[in-house]
Amino acid sequence: VQRLLRKRTRMIGDFKAEEVAVTTSIDGKRFYTFQIEYEGQIKSNIRPFIDLRLGTHEVGSDFKSDEEALAFWDKVVDSLKPLP
Repeated sequence: VQRLLRKRTRMIGDFKAEEVAVTTSIDGKRFYTFQIEYEGQIKSNIRPFIDLRLGTHEVGSDFKSDEEALAFWDKVVDSLKPLP
């Protein structure tokens, strides 16, 4: 069973990106997939295309809850900083 945890616009610095987080349960195992994407501008070094995807291993996740998984993802995304 697949469930959407989050789908929204999210800022990376001043970049308006699209974010999706999904969880899936298969045979009692929980899996997570996260993605954030910013289209960028063609031929721009200061507004590059960004596509970050992160997922759990094929053996499943050891996150204790969806909230814990989202908190981990939020730390990853919040660590992204555009160059000055």
